[in-house]
Amino acid sequence: MQPSNKPFGVEIHQLDWIPNFLKESQLEQIFPILRAIKFDRKLLVLFNYLKEKSRAREFLDLGSGAGNVVEYLVKNSPGHYTYFISDLQPYWQSYREIKQRNSGRIDFVPYRVDMCEADGILKDKAVTIITTFHELDRRQAQKVITNLMKNSKAFLIAEPVNKSAGQLLKLPLISLYFWLAPLFAKPKSFGRLFFTWGWPILPLFHIHDGLVSLLRSYRKADFVRMLQNGHSSGWQWEVDHFGPDTTYVLAWRKSES
Repeated sequence: MQPSNKPFGVEIHQLDWIPNFLKESQLEQIFPILRAIKFDRKLLVLFNYLKEKSRAREFLDLGSGAGNVVEYLVKNSPGHYTYFISDLQPYWQSYREIKQRNSGRIDFVPYRVDMCEADGILKDKAVTIITTFHELDRRQAQKVITNLMKNSKAFLIAEPVNKSAGQLLKLPLISLYFWLAPLFAKPKSFGRLFFTWGWPILPLFHIHDGLVSLLRSYRKADFVRMLQNGHSSGWQWEVDHFGPDTTYVLAWRKSES
C-alpha cells in the first residue's frame, strides 16, 4: 500500500485565521526551545559540514520563520559567505533587523518564497531547510528534493525529531520549555509573557505543533527513497540520526568534493 500524500494535521502557524502577532510570538519562541534541547549545537556541526562539502559562498535558507536560527549560525560559524533568509510568510520587520545587525553576512529574499517553487533562486547556492521539511506532504517533499538536486550546489535538511515512541514519551518533559521560552526569546515582549503565563495560549500552540510535527515527520527510509527518486546522478549524501532526537539529510554534488 502506498503511503498517503496527505499530511497528518495542521500546525497552528499554518492557519490563516490565527492572528499574525500570535504566530510571530510562537515562531520567535521556537529557537529558545531548540536551544534547550541542544538542537542548536547539532545544527552548527551539520552546517559546518555543509560548508566543508559545498565550499559555497552563498547559502539560502528555505522556510526561515523568524530568521533567528540563521542568525545563530552566522554568528557561530565564521567565514566569507552570505546567508539569505526566505519564507512563504516572511516576517519583514524581523528580517530587516537581522540584516542590519549582520551587515554583509545576512540578507533576505525580498518576496514570498514557496520552497516547492524555489528552483529559480537555488543556482550556485547551498540550501538549508531547518525544522520545516515535515510540513510538506509527500508529493511536495519529493518535488523539493528533486529541485534541490537539479539546481543547488548542496543542501542540508535538519529536523529535531526522530519518529519514535521514545520521542513521543519525551514530549511532556519538553513541554516544560514551552513555559520558559518567553524568558529567552528576543525581542523581549510583554505580549509573549501574557500569552504564556496569563492566558496560556502559546504553550498550547507549542504542545499541539510538537505532536503534529512528530506525526508528520519523515523517517530515514523516506528520505533515502526521495533522494533516489530525484536527480541523484552525480550526488552523494548522508541520511542519519544525530543523537536520539535529530534526523538529517546532507547532500552534495560529487564535483564539489
